Amino acid sequence: MPPVLSDGTVIKVTPRQLQAAKTVILANIYTKIGQVFSPQRFDADIKRLLRLRRFLVTPHLRRHKDFLDITLVVRLLPIAKKVIFLNERGEEVSLPEDVTWLLSAQKGEYVNPYMLNHDARFIHDYLLREGYPFSSVKWRLRAAEDGVVVEFVLNYGLYVAVGAVTFVGNYTFDSSTLYRKIESREETFFRRIFGGGEFVEERVRTDAERLTTFLRNEGFLDASVKVEWKIRKVSDDKAVALITFRVDEGRRYSVGEVRFEGDFKIAPERLRSLVTVKPGRPVRQEEISESADAILRELHARGYVMARVSPEWRVGLSGCRVCVVFRINAGPVIRVRRVIVRGNSTTRDKVIRREILVYPGGLCDLNKLRKSINRLYRLRYFSYALFDLLDTDDPSYKDLLIEVQETRAGRFELGFQYSQEYGLQGRIALVHPNVDISRWPPVGSGQHLQLEFRPGRFHSRYFLYFLEPYLLDTKTRLRVSPEYRRDRWWDYNEKNASFLVGLGRSLTRWLTLDASIRIQRVTIYSISSDAPLDVFLVQGTKDLYGVGVEAVVDLTSVDRWGTVYSGFMSRFSFDLVGKPLPGDYNFWRAVLHAQCFINLYETGE
Repeated sequence: MPPVLSDGTVIKVTPRQLQAAKTVILANIYTKIGQVFSPQRFDADIKRLLRLRRFLVTPHLRRHKDFLDITLVVRLLPIAKKVIFLNERGEEVSLPEDVTWLLSAQKGEYVNPYMLNHDARFIHDYLLREGYPFSSVKWRLRAAEDGVVVEFVLNYGLYVAVGAVTFVGNYTFDSSTLYRKIESREETFFRRIFGGGEFVEERVRTDAERLTTFLRNEGFLDASVKVEWKIRKVSDDKAVALITFRVDEGRRYSVGEVRFEGDFKIAPERLRSLVTVKPGRPVRQEEISESADAILRELHARGYVMARVSPEWRVGLSGCRVCVVFRINAGPVIRVRRVIVRGNSTTRDKVIRREILVYPGGLCDLNKLRKSINRLYRLRYFSYALFDLLDTDDPSYKDLLIEVQETRAGRFELGFQYSQEYGLQGRIALVHPNVDISRWPPVGSGQHLQLEFRPGRFHSRYFLYFLEPYLLDTKTRLRVSPEYRRDRWWDYNEKNASFLVGLGRSLTRWLTLDASIRIQRVTIYSISSDAPLDVFLVQGTKDLYGVGVEAVVDLTSVDRWGTVYSGFMSRFSFDLVGKPLPGDYNFWRAVLHAQCFINLYETGE
């Protein structure tokens, strides 16, 4: 059946389109004439047709004595020729791309009326987040040639900004402290320009819950926060919301006693040193949770893989004091019987195993296992890496399974650039962090290779960098880097050839030390008569011999994509050129570089 709009307008469909639809339908129905009828197979057929999003299917079954008649009433869905957004005055408006691309209504796609209702709700939620609490969204279809035009009509209503935020009943914490704990913000001059002062009802209610959590975390276990607001119209298209948070703090509880119960396997003195919850201090949920995590990490470090720590507090002591109890069930000590690596089709086993910090026969330390997965992500060879503990015949031993999925680690770049200073310059680069120069295909041993050619009329650069992170399967790393540059400056020409070789070693998990030797030859020639005097002083060929030392402190954490999201990194390098080495110049250079990464927010991913 051809598409029909709500007003009865029938969208014309050509015989060719009907025949194509019939072919698609029959190809996706596995229920055949003469077969024994299977409700499960028929249900799967209907779902398969609906997933195509090209039809609306209504099945009709008629039972006879020995067979079934199946009739499928199929209505074709129209194709969207255009999707437009209108305001209440009929004027076309635009929505951000991060909203429109999530809609099911897209130009050239089939239009499902049921999905349009979902699209309207999605747009309405967007308007609510933008400060339009009285908005509404409707949709309609208009016939067009070989399809329909989808129109979303947006009735914005009044824009509501946050006019004032007031706190009532807060005695312990002043209003400025509570204001910093919520997301709703009063409209200011800059927020009026850049956004951020809109009134969002869902956000305000969440703010009340956030304040309640904050107070209970500060020892007010009975605290509650209620919110109310009044909306006052200030113009024909704008209103302000006056928000009031009514705070009921209740009594503030403090820690009277800290107890450890259960099979905790650790000396009580050691447990007390791990917890930050101290008698006399307010009851804070964050401190209790952090203390429980600290105890759990200590148990994991000792091989108690199945350890559980359940914190709770008991009200009943004299006054407003509570007893904080950590219920601990350590379980048995688990050791690693063997390490199994799975999923690495290209990368060698040894590349993965040398990043694992637990070994066969040793304790199964979950803390080290998590660090091991982080080290695997740092390699950037894998799209994901995870571990699992497999049961064995001996309950005190587990097999450690490391499962990875390899990703495309290398890249080839080809391009060119033009600038007034450098002219036309090409670029050919090959970068691969997981090569193996000892076999074919030359990948999988964890060696890093970077080869780059930048030919140009005025400036050219040819560069090779090779790193062997585990020389001869030791913790010593080797790096080799020859480089050649040719530059034509305004007043002179320069040739620069250098060769660097270095050795390094990881002294600890976070500290590495490198030493290198660099040999460099620089030639200055074709000097113009009006060049600076300094250029004439260095003309000709000069040889430079230098040594360098570099120390790196790396305390960063990376996510599954290899991106650093928290931690600290510092790099100190010292280079000495000339004496006591030969060469035409003597100088030294020291560089200190530090980076700090702070996680501002987290997403569900």
